[in-house]
Amino acid sequence: MHEFLTIIAGALTTGAIYAPTALALTLVFNVTGILNLAQGEFYVIAPFVSLYVMKAWGLSVGWSSVIGVITVVGVAGLVYLLALAPLRKTTEENLIVITLALAFVLSGAGLLLFGPDPRFVPTFTGLDPIKLLGVPVSKQSLWVVGATFVLLVVVWLFFIRTRYGIAMRAASDNLKAAQYLGLDARRMGMLAFMMGGLLGGVSGVISTPLTLLDVAMGLGILLKAFIAAVIGGWGSYLGAVVGAFTLGLAQVVSATYLPTLYGDAFTLGLLLVILFLRPSGMIPSRVARTA
Repeated sequence: MHEFLTIIAGALTTGAIYAPTALALTLVFNVTGILNLAQGEFYVIAPFVSLYVMKAWGLSVGWSSVIGVITVVGVAGLVYLLALAPLRKTTEENLIVITLALAFVLSGAGLLLFGPDPRFVPTFTGLDPIKLLGVPVSKQSLWVVGATFVLLVVVWLFFIRTRYGIAMRAASDNLKAAQYLGLDARRMGMLAFMMGGLLGGVSGVISTPLTLLDVAMGLGILLKAFIAAVIGGWGSYLGAVVGAFTLGLAQVVSATYLPTLYGDAFTLGLLLVILFLRPSGMIPSRVARTA
């Protein structure tokens, strides 16, 4: 029983790390038709800015994290306005290549500004674990799971309660029809990227205290989040979240029972099995995007 609860705790934490980025990939793609390969860099930028502000200005972890998230939201909006919006009439393949180039640019800028050495990120409330049902759990893991849950609820409420959220849902369902009804595709795209920055930034500042912060870690987060979104059902918001926690469970199980060497192979094998049994993913998107 103790081992089972330990696996569940690890799966919840790991899934909560991947879920915001998987949701961001899905959101941006549904609204703009762009597979944003720079999304992983948003995860990295926020904690680096937070760490810099914390040391340079002497701010608390909380306030420096807020500044880091605000910074990455602005960066994400500028990325869309300056690099992608002027070229939104080009092919989706070209846009994917552009986002890949942007990922390299952002990663290179981070390397120049912060250097190649991994950094320790302070935890929000200390290192001492607490026991839940007899299982030791780090306080930062509780922050990760709790903050991710709150973030997902806020995004859901934004979609169903606000004018812009409803407009973004309309753009997700059928962009051309939404444009005919007067929605500004450029504004919707910028908002989608800024929300992607928010999701990635919040996830980055709460998750990196559990690991070392490295300028090169964005690619790993991007790949895991993309796998999660595909497992869940590409284009499905709920599927992205479910896929993230499914992937988290698979990784914890493989780390518990398999040699480290086979961890990634097990994850990819799970992806292939799910896609073989359910080619559209665990929770297929109900609406095929029309651009």
